[in-house]
Amino acid sequence: MNALRLVQGALSAKAPPIAPRARVIGGLIALVAAATGFLAAAGALTGFAADRIAGRWSAELSAVATVRVSAPAEGDTDAIALSALAVLESTPGVASAHLLSEAESRALLSPWLGPDADIAALPVPALIDVQLEPGGPDVEEVRRRLALDAPGAVWDDHREWRAPLIVAARGLRRAAAAGVLLSTGALAAMVAVAATATLWSGSGVVRTLKLIGAEDRFISRAFERPFALRAAIGAGLGALVAALIAANMPPVEGIENFTAGGLGADWRVILITPFAAALIAGLTALGATRAAAHFVLRGR
Repeated sequence: MNALRLVQGALSAKAPPIAPRARVIGGLIALVAAATGFLAAAGALTGFAADRIAGRWSAELSAVATVRVSAPAEGDTDAIALSALAVLESTPGVASAHLLSEAESRALLSPWLGPDADIAALPVPALIDVQLEPGGPDVEEVRRRLALDAPGAVWDDHREWRAPLIVAARGLRRAAAAGVLLSTGALAAMVAVAATATLWSGSGVVRTLKLIGAEDRFISRAFERPFALRAAIGAGLGALVAALIAANMPPVEGIENFTAGGLGADWRVILITPFAAALIAGLTALGATRAAAHFVLRGR
């Protein structure tokens, strides 16, 4: 069934004004649509923002690497670290390499050990921060050279950190999609029940129309427009509330800003969300009303 025709039918000024007034049911449809629109939009926006943040973190991690230098027994850690640094600086695909000083290592460990920890008394490895060029180096070749020139130096490209982020982002996308589908299904069920109840409550009008030769399609159209408009307006308002909340979320420590940082320049996503929710809800209500009318009228 063509979606454009459904929308045109719902908004047509020629829809027959014969449907019984059902203000309570119409209000319930709008309320349920607002609730489902809010939940679907909140889930979709949260999933989208979290996916963008995870993607950004993964991209940042893929652009850096770390070399840990732990000297073997009776080895000189500083000398091995300098050898590893020389290897990295001469490696194609490495943009820069920086050997962290003791003060930088202390600052790195202070969140866990405290600012006054004496790291000189701890077996802390020397760390080299490596910035990578696009494409990066030949990792196997780097590891081979480090093993020869700087035994005890370990290349870490943070792959074990990136993989969980990608898996988590994929799970969030699926959860957001499931939330939208469940909300749409709940709205469709509510509208179908409401349309069925309204048709049965107006059985006298329906019977009279059928006696004078009205087709089922004519009768069905009388219910489609009001139900679709109520669902669209309710879902649009609910999604608008969710979008406004998402747009005004306070910054989260360590994540710059969950919305602005997560959505970046895609504020159009927040702006489009209410209209998308209204369109989906309207089409869902149209389909559910048409299916319910077909079921009831065919059974008469």
